Amino acid sequence: METEGPRPPRFVDIVDIKDTKATITWTSGYSDSESKPNNMEYKITLYELIGETKRMVTTHIASGDQTQYTFNGKTEAGKRYSVVVVTHSSSTSPRESTPKDKGFRSNSARPEAPLLVAIKVTGTDSTVFWRRIPGRGDVRSYDVHLTQLGVVNPALEQFKTKDGLEDSYKFSDLRKGFFYEFKIRAVVDGEVGKWLIQTFFVPEGEVKKVVDPVLVKRTANTAVLTWTSGTRPDLKLYEIELKSERRGITEVIRTTGLTNSHKLEDLHPGTTYKYKIRAVANNENEKGPWSETLEFTTAEAGVLGTGASTGTVVGIVLAIIAIVILIVIAVMIYRKKRSGTPFEQFGGSVKFQKNGANDGGLPAQEMDDTATAIRNGKKLYI
Repeated sequence: METEGPRPPRFVDIVDIKDTKATITWTSGYSDSESKPNNMEYKITLYELIGETKRMVTTHIASGDQTQYTFNGKTEAGKRYSVVVVTHSSSTSPRESTPKDKGFRSNSARPEAPLLVAIKVTGTDSTVFWRRIPGRGDVRSYDVHLTQLGVVNPALEQFKTKDGLEDSYKFSDLRKGFFYEFKIRAVVDGEVGKWLIQTFFVPEGEVKKVVDPVLVKRTANTAVLTWTSGTRPDLKLYEIELKSERRGITEVIRTTGLTNSHKLEDLHPGTTYKYKIRAVANNENEKGPWSETLEFTTAEAGVLGTGASTGTVVGIVLAIIAIVILIVIAVMIYRKKRSGTPFEQFGGSVKFQKNGANDGGLPAQEMDDTATAIRNGKKLYI
């Protein structure tokens, strides 16, 4: 049996710390060319640090060829811990080496992803801008990956920044006509944060001018515009600049997605509008030139306003006619009551004689009264 203990492990470190997880790594105290003690193992013990004291949480025995171990579900967020690693062998005396320990604090939360500000593409260069994570001044560096998409053997560039103060990076010598995937995450004392993932396109040319903008339909309050869509694969949407000649107000309207038509609403009747259109790329910073400026005039609003159906119009006309008829009848009844009976009817049978004598005929005075009544518009029934 050997008379000295096994050599202690070297370079004990904590490489992945989360709220309930911690991964411990180490290297053997023996080189590949040296013989190792028989039955060599590693004893890894996790302690919780409480003030000046420590409480053992758990112990794990790893084989002699292992160089890392992960404690899952053994830590809690925000607490302090210490890991002690010793080399153990049943064929040595003493059986355990000098302990090597490493302290750490379990994270309260995994770092969020950085916030993307912009991606600017110029020629074969692309500069990515991001905003550092608010409230995480403990960020030590960033993992950055860039992958070319759409090829069998994609080009991959990955590196770690020098510190956690960077907020941009410039990639050079990119290939035109291809999409790239950009990824970045924060690193905090071995704890890695969430990825920010964004794709961008390296164009072969500028964003082209929108062609064939046409007004296809208009009413008093709406207008539908169409145009020929662009062919660049990284286009995101279109912007429409609309100016009201009557009000002198100019507004920029953004389409929802990459469409080739848009309906303008809430327009004013009988008003002339001028408009022009341009395409916008995915990165929002690259925009094409404006199309030529065109104009249209909305329809005039009808007497009944816009949007009245044929059935509604017919119903209103019939209602007006009915009201007029009722007014005429009411006027006739009123006049009848005011003027009394519009004619006189004689109760007896009378006759006119040629000589005017009263031989059972109408007396001369009554004939005069009757004639007067007829001239005044009364009727005589015979």
